[in-house]
Amino acid sequence: MQKKLLLASLCVAVFLIGAIASPVIAVSDEALLAFDRKVIQRIDIDKMWEHLGILTEDIGPRVMGTSEEWDAAEYIASVFESYGYEVSFFEFPLSESRIVPEVEVLAPVEDKLFPAPLRNTGLTTGDGITAQVVDWGDSLDPPAGASGKIALMDSPPGATRSTIYDDQREAAVNAGAAAVILIQSTDFGLGGRLSEPPSLSMIILSPSQGEELRTLVENDDVIVNIQLEAGGISSHVIATREPKNKNKSTDEVLIIGAHYDSVYGAPGANDNASSVAVVLELARVFANYPIDRDLRFMAFGAEEGGGGSFRYVESLSEDEKARISMINMEMLGSIYEPQEKTFSATADGSTNFMTDAFVDAGARFVELVPFAGPVCCSDHVPFHVFGMPSIVYARAYPGIIPWDPEGRFGLEWWYHTPLDTLERMSAERLDEAAKIAGAAAYDIIRTDTPNLDRSAIRRDLDFTGECVCYPPAYEFGEGSCNP
Repeated sequence: MQKKLLLASLCVAVFLIGAIASPVIAVSDEALLAFDRKVIQRIDIDKMWEHLGILTEDIGPRVMGTSEEWDAAEYIASVFESYGYEVSFFEFPLSESRIVPEVEVLAPVEDKLFPAPLRNTGLTTGDGITAQVVDWGDSLDPPAGASGKIALMDSPPGATRSTIYDDQREAAVNAGAAAVILIQSTDFGLGGRLSEPPSLSMIILSPSQGEELRTLVENDDVIVNIQLEAGGISSHVIATREPKNKNKSTDEVLIIGAHYDSVYGAPGANDNASSVAVVLELARVFANYPIDRDLRFMAFGAEEGGGGSFRYVESLSEDEKARISMINMEMLGSIYEPQEKTFSATADGSTNFMTDAFVDAGARFVELVPFAGPVCCSDHVPFHVFGMPSIVYARAYPGIIPWDPEGRFGLEWWYHTPLDTLERMSAERLDEAAKIAGAAAYDIIRTDTPNLDRSAIRRDLDFTGECVCYPPAYEFGEGSCNP
């Protein structure tokens, strides 16, 4: 979930469901409604874990515009198609301010590197820069034969995205280096800066990838190709299913989605392959159930600063906008201990039928799913801006929650780093989140029957906490959370 600019100008009064003490409502397997069992007993954590492994380990970091993002899109599409959905791609251009890195080791082995480009780096043209790598270590004095080679340099201890690398650039330019690969000293905040104007191409690797490259250089001649281009193309993957019984159709549309891209250098297991795995599993479960509206499962590209869902929303006709509601899922499976619950939220802090469905679903068989007020970032926001009901369902909150002094929903410390890996995922938490989301979604899309209308599927719940006034979390791009 990409952190955006703090929208300090808005202050909204929000009723927080479950804000104080949320009682756990335990329901035995025997007491579970047939309604819920129909969904949750089919949720298969093994299938979700397989999707996680393919997205994070086989494909790796899925930075917008890169070949890995497209590989992930094709994989997601193939899964949707295997379940019988009609699948399409929604492609769109990225901003020219966005730098797309493609970096490969060509010899003595073939391998892919996942760097972050430095801000104000020089770009490449044509087939990019292909040259031998020479190790400078932590020195600014060039080793012999540095001219025409790619300089491998250590970043200063404690370097972050705000670190300025002008000295390294000057040394490399003076030595006639073709480009620079930096090895960051920590796994946090992968990136860095250069002063303008752009000149030499410079990228930075995580400590683990950097040291692997250094080991290769120590033992052999290493050839690397670096391509840094502005802009590029991203894509949403859309899987569609219509109701078979048109007589019982509401003519409405429910979108269930999650973004599949990740930030520079990050495998993005929790952010956000975890939610993509849930989306794919719900698509499998709901492939043949009776539904009363069009169902669209979507995997969004370019969420991490690219405004991808906005491109889709602005393409919709007024008729489509009048029919659509949207559930967005974010970061559902981290092992980070304080994140003990999932929650729902909206862009403006107001509840709707979808937040109610998630509260009810949690109460029926796990525990309450609190309503967290306004979360003004991620892919649900453009839907709200254009007047469509939308929510986000997540386990981590990128802002301040006044009623959460213990930080139970705070971001894990490895958020947006190369450490967001499969090893830091919880199968139990992912399974629970998928079951809650499945029960809530089926509550919304199922074909109504009199016996379910009379059942306990709708509990008379009142978990309203105090009314507080505080700024929402983050705004989307340059716009406001309010249309």
